[in-house]
Amino acid sequence: RLSPAAQQAASALGWTALPCVGEALRAAMEAVLNQPPAQSALERLRRLASWALAGAGRGEKLWTQEPLLQAHLSRFLRDGGKWHSVYTVLQGLLDHSEPLAGLGPDSEVLLRPQDWAALQDTVKVLKPMAIATSTFTKDPFSSLSLVKPVLTSLLYKHLVPSEWDSTLAHDAKAVAQKELSQHFSNPDVNQALNLACALDPRFRGLDFLSHSDRVETLHLLKTEASRLAETPALLNSSLPDVASPPPPAKQPKQDAGIEFLLGDLCSVRGASSVGSAHQQAEQETASFQTSKASALGQEPLQWWKTHHTQYPLLARAARKLLGVPATSVPAAWLFSSAGDAIQAKRQALTPEHVDMLVFLHGNRAMLY
Repeated sequence: RLSPAAQQAASALGWTALPCVGEALRAAMEAVLNQPPAQSALERLRRLASWALAGAGRGEKLWTQEPLLQAHLSRFLRDGGKWHSVYTVLQGLLDHSEPLAGLGPDSEVLLRPQDWAALQDTVKVLKPMAIATSTFTKDPFSSLSLVKPVLTSLLYKHLVPSEWDSTLAHDAKAVAQKELSQHFSNPDVNQALNLACALDPRFRGLDFLSHSDRVETLHLLKTEASRLAETPALLNSSLPDVASPPPPAKQPKQDAGIEFLLGDLCSVRGASSVGSAHQQAEQETASFQTSKASALGQEPLQWWKTHHTQYPLLARAARKLLGVPATSVPAAWLFSSAGDAIQAKRQALTPEHVDMLVFLHGNRAMLY
């Protein structure tokens, strides 16, 4: 989250301080992992992994029967405590629950049935948030417009407690919902997220918003497009000239007779298209909203690069809002081993140094 000083500075400049979706997902996933039953099961699994990988456990013929199990246990000891990798690690171990069941030193069963149930419930709750993190890391740049649809899906679908949930699953979903809601509770933040979605060709229908929010967002979109159209030319000249219309087509020779008969009926529509900026913003918004939505795999900025001449005013608004990243740092730094290199006391690291640290971490086995 932004510090109070940063929030105050943004407010003084008239900017909206937007939370990092990566920080929100981390807080939600850590809240799930901090549930007492989950903590207890993870600690017992850690003890089991340490024992199985030690010399006492190798007499079991375990590695011969399950060649991948040793790798899964090693990865759990290395990455099982990291929020961005714990889901994948636990999912791999749950696939090998049968050979692990009943194992322990001196016939002591380290993982009881209730521990396995707790691990399964933890994985079940973490799954949609883990998928969300992979969605944000899929592309080098994740736009702000992706935040609201993913957040809505998590809050109102995947993290909604059901009557069939265990106590752990119910409580874990509740704390995850609370964390995500708190990070995005500011009305100004939600307004900015909604506007970004309205300009994304994938989400232009705003189907995940209520009717009142949809109407308000479209009104704000028209207002924003009109305001940007009336900004000084000096401001717009510093931006790439993607919103300038193509040269006018050559006009056909006018026929005096047809002009006399039909001029009043047909020329009005053409004249209105070059009316005020507000009228043009309304026309572009109506046309954009009623056109077919793009595929979910479409990159929104690339779409606008192709269609900016069709919606010149909306293109300016899209350039302003869709250019805002969803995370405060590159998403790969948050949701991978690079996230371990970026800490509060290491904020002065340059991108080049971060890449070097990640490279050395990934190839550390070759250094010994």
